[in-house]
Amino acid sequence: MTLTSRRSLITGAAAVACALPAVAAAATSATTTLAVYLRATPSWSAVRIVVVPAGEDVARTGRTSGAWVEVVWQGRTGWIADDYLRPPATSVPTAPADTRALASTALHRTFTYGDQSSVYHVWADGIDWSTPVGVLFYLDGDYFTRSTSRMHNPTAAPLADVAAEANRRNLVCIAVDTPDVYRSGLGYTWWKDKARTSAYFRAFAAHMNRTYRLAADRQWLYGYSGGAEIITISLMAQEQDAWGFAGGGAVILAGGGVPATYSETRLTPAFRTLRATWVVGSEDTAGETYPQTWSALGAATAGHRFYADRGFTRARLDVLDGLGHHDYDLAAVLRAPLDAAGVTRRR
Repeated sequence: MTLTSRRSLITGAAAVACALPAVAAAATSATTTLAVYLRATPSWSAVRIVVVPAGEDVARTGRTSGAWVEVVWQGRTGWIADDYLRPPATSVPTAPADTRALASTALHRTFTYGDQSSVYHVWADGIDWSTPVGVLFYLDGDYFTRSTSRMHNPTAAPLADVAAEANRRNLVCIAVDTPDVYRSGLGYTWWKDKARTSAYFRAFAAHMNRTYRLAADRQWLYGYSGGAEIITISLMAQEQDAWGFAGGGAVILAGGGVPATYSETRLTPAFRTLRATWVVGSEDTAGETYPQTWSALGAATAGHRFYADRGFTRARLDVLDGLGHHDYDLAAVLRAPLDAAGVTRRR
């Protein structure tokens, strides 16, 4: 699943400081901005009590601890990070149309979650912030060196072309690199340590959704090769609602195989109807990439069948005649699924 993409070695640390619980003057109400865990204590590693869906009203008890707020929801008391809460809808003022445009196109940024960091890029050229704005999260394939990495050349094709296609449809385009370490014989991958890299992506996507206030029903994933693999073996297979998905789709290019483990515990009806489109070349078979025994065509065929058999009603497989692993036009591949979903071009 090796591809042309590249990685920045990022160092740094990010931590959420938790002060000792303090008591506020009075309890007030708030509304969740995304689906979020209610936790037993004010910590990211705390026991998860229950998932509170997006748009739910919770009651603040008045207790806080650093960035955490104690709340009561349906008779259960626990802690939620304050970033996930806003005042009730009736008291939310209308934000100026240009507030989010201040952070329009931003390249070579870093995001840290726990002990993992990676580089990401945001393209938001020409976005109409006065209307609901969606997102296209792009995950690239495996790579060995920076010189072959798309992620360190974001102003050139094909990343710039993918971003332009998304922006024309009022989707913010966000490309994020894998936070994983280099592995001999494999390079940098999304899929080798899927438990950690998928947790990183979920935290990253939730953060981006909060930052840009992106529409939960316009969430798109686009993955190529190793990036396609992490979508189907983890993001579609476990904790499907973790970053607030309520509608959209996935474009799964040159890969996208069967997950080793699969759970429907948090699988919402909306997620089961996401438009999942596998796209792969007829010549994208064993020997085209690393490991050399891996076949993108075989992975895509098996992955599509797996999800279709589990009731994903909009699962589709498109095999492109004569194309191998390095022959795809990423922007062109993206257009057809977005057109079919009615995500129209505005310019």
